Amino acid sequence: MHGYVGDEYGNVQMPIIRDSDDIDTLFAMGSKRLFVTVERIVPHEVIMRHPLLTYIPHNLVEAIILAPYGAHPVACDGFYNADDQHMEEYVATAREGTMQQYLDHYIRGGDEWSYLNKVGGLECLTKLNVGGVA
Repeated sequence: MHGYVGDEYGNVQMPIIRDSDDIDTLFAMGSKRLFVTVERIVPHEVIMRHPLLTYIPHNLVEAIILAPYGAHPVACDGFYNADDQHMEEYVATAREGTMQQYLDHYIRGGDEWSYLNKVGGLECLTKLNVGGVA
């Protein structure tokens, strides 16, 4: 699961109040093992300043992993918008039945950073940022 900010204990917070239709907490509670990637890892003191923003508590999280732009190509509210151009490519490959080529090019044989470089690197990704978040 991808989250917004978390601390070293695995508490995950949204930087703003969440929508009532969000089901991440339900998925987290229903998981046997939960690994959460986040945009930022912050000190526990930051989490404790606004405890009501914690939507996934540490007792549900087995590990927390720093993964900037980890929600790409979809948006991460308050951090960056969806990459519409890449989403169009993704949808086209699904429609054309060429998903294996997409997976071979972007996903297989690499890591998160190789994927991010293939979609345009930090130069393109930072253009998706909102609210001055870099």
